[in-house]
Amino acid sequence: MKIPWRQYLLWLVLALWFALGVSGLPTNVERENYAQTRALAHGTTNLAPYLAPPNAGAANPATARRRPGVAVCALPFYVLGRVIGRTQNDDPAHPRGLAAQVTSLAAAAAAATAVLLLGLCGWSLGLRTRSSIAMAFLIAAASPVWAYGARLASPAFGLLAISLMLYALLRIEAKDRRVSLRFLLGAGLGLSLLLGDEQFVTLPLFLLWTLAHVRRIVGRPGYALAFLLPLSILGLLFAWYNETAWGGWWNAPSGAPLWTYLRGEYWSPALLAQSTSRYVWSGLHFFLFSDGPMPMSMALARELPAPLREVIFYGVFIWCPLLFVGVLGAWALLRDPDAGGTTRLLLIAFFIAVGMRAVARTVTPISGYDAGDTLPFWIAWWMGLGFFAEVHLFSMRVGLIRLILLAGFLFVATISLANAAHEAVLSRVGEPTNISPLGLAAAGAPNSLKSLLPGGGRDAFFQPLKQVASWTASPPKLIAALWPGLNHWLLFLLILAPIGLIPPAVGLLFRWHLTRGAVEEAEGKVDRPPATEEQKPPPAAGEADDTKPAES
Repeated sequence: MKIPWRQYLLWLVLALWFALGVSGLPTNVERENYAQTRALAHGTTNLAPYLAPPNAGAANPATARRRPGVAVCALPFYVLGRVIGRTQNDDPAHPRGLAAQVTSLAAAAAAATAVLLLGLCGWSLGLRTRSSIAMAFLIAAASPVWAYGARLASPAFGLLAISLMLYALLRIEAKDRRVSLRFLLGAGLGLSLLLGDEQFVTLPLFLLWTLAHVRRIVGRPGYALAFLLPLSILGLLFAWYNETAWGGWWNAPSGAPLWTYLRGEYWSPALLAQSTSRYVWSGLHFFLFSDGPMPMSMALARELPAPLREVIFYGVFIWCPLLFVGVLGAWALLRDPDAGGTTRLLLIAFFIAVGMRAVARTVTPISGYDAGDTLPFWIAWWMGLGFFAEVHLFSMRVGLIRLILLAGFLFVATISLANAAHEAVLSRVGEPTNISPLGLAAAGAPNSLKSLLPGGGRDAFFQPLKQVASWTASPPKLIAALWPGLNHWLLFLLILAPIGLIPPAVGLLFRWHLTRGAVEEAEGKVDRPPATEEQKPPPAAGEADDTKPAES
């Protein structure tokens, strides 16, 4: 029973990597989530007394417009930030104050935990250690997780929820008897209730997977308690918050009943009757492969605000071209008898999430106009990326095919790394992520940024790479833009280091509780009645059976 130091050090490196990007609360979405956290700390759902001044062109909402999953995860960090801030006369309402920055560490911890769990999921599916570690670092450095790991927004926490459920279910399928896995599964299911619409709608998929192994999950009293405790607490919080903030246990943030809201937001009979294929398939193509502004017909149908109609939007696979490599690995996983079922479930969840974004009637504010809501569902492609690295990069013999695959991998990895760095810099500034710098101009930044707007197609695809390459001419400014948290790196390290020890300590406690009886029995501290004839084990090979008469 030792602490897994290698996993802990990997988690600490990942958490510090994300934490160095923390710069406070630059966007309105983060400020609303922070206000929601402060309100929860005071036992209320009224955001008005806790809202920071909004960015240009935005208005402060009187009540929460999002479910409280982010606020629940960030609450312990906010309390810690207030304790530390009081020694420095820090203003908790300031969006770039010390309390706000410490609260944003919740996203760094969530992203690091999710990435580590994804590496462990790859290992559970058959990846070797080096491939799992390579996959984890690619996710952390060459995908939008780099930017969202420093933002107090829902994508990092949604990724955490799905990673908790996936890792727990994979290990339970492998007949792992640890009680802590049941706790992680309940926590992941409960957290999904408190996040975005995509998490809520895809939750039944994981519930069905859970029911398929219900005996292993709740077959013992300790298992049932560990599973139901976090699920019940978060479920009650879901009902209380909905009732208090929006007027009903099953009400949506709009105040309407949840089913009515989902039907009105994601189901438009008039548009579907007019042209189902054009409405659905055009939205899917846009969110998967777009590299230009939203077409005007789509923009009008989806109530896209006017400032966003000229903004370049990068679809999922253009935003992170490494996913093309993941497609090759996922195709191989589908034919694997051990991993095929899991891959199919993850792919179904991905296409449901993207499909919901494709047909949604309203679009998120400018600070969230990207494919970030679908980020937690990219796991199938990331698992495929790990298997591609395992088979084609580490195991294949040197030859022409391997060189071609390696060249293609390096190409998409370079583009993805540049996109992630570009995304990280823009997210630190205060406005959007995967849109072009015109979004900054639309939000009130200098009009000179409009000159950076590329056209569609190849220019838009390579624009982030060119931009990052030009930034390298001034390394100090680039470092300051990518890692603004360097000023507080020691404080962040002192906060994250003990936090990372909590899960291993809890896991050791569970193991100690389960094995204490066996250890005491082995040491002779537990009295047991003598075994009956039926309970005696059979004799080992080469030993005489003293229950039978000896043969003459």
